[in-house]
Amino acid sequence: MKRMTLILLAALASTTALAQAEKKAAPRDFSVPDNLRDAKTLNLCVDYYSQKNADKKAAELKELKRRGMLSVKDDDLLKGKQKTLENGNTRCAMYMTRGIPLHEKGKFIGHTWVRTPKIVHVYDDKYYVSQSGIITRVYDRVPGQLPPQLDAQKPKVAPPPVIMHANPAAPAPVDRPHQQTMEK
Repeated sequence: MKRMTLILLAALASTTALAQAEKKAAPRDFSVPDNLRDAKTLNLCVDYYSQKNADKKAAELKELKRRGMLSVKDDDLLKGKQKTLENGNTRCAMYMTRGIPLHEKGKFIGHTWVRTPKIVHVYDDKYYVSQSGIITRVYDRVPGQLPPQLDAQKPKVAPPPVIMHANPAAPAPVDRPHQQTMEK
């Protein structure tokens, strides 16, 4: 019985390890079809960075503007009026100007009705924090310093001034003569 259990556990562990190895090995596909209207928005943003053909690059930019994915700040960034990414630029503009990050880590924040993604994007020299597709923070990447956290530190809150659970050993309340009862 014990031997059979060990064999089953070993088989389960090996299949789990193989499945995880296959999952990690599959690279993301950012290819863009010839018909840009059928392309995924993220793929258009990433392909714009590596696109060498000026006509295709202009067509991708036009399609992204048609979809409403770029802000006024993004236009300034792409035209050269703005030097670097800053708060208020879109995540798409980050991919268009910086390419794919070295690493990304995110989580969903918010209450049950509205869930919005908050992501830390790691590049060679910067950390970019985006929330709902907009860059909200930019940090320099300094060796020896930790990256920004996704979870904000919650401040310690003092307990309420009201005693929630009364002490059972406390004396009973004193009758006050000015209180009248309705019973007679």
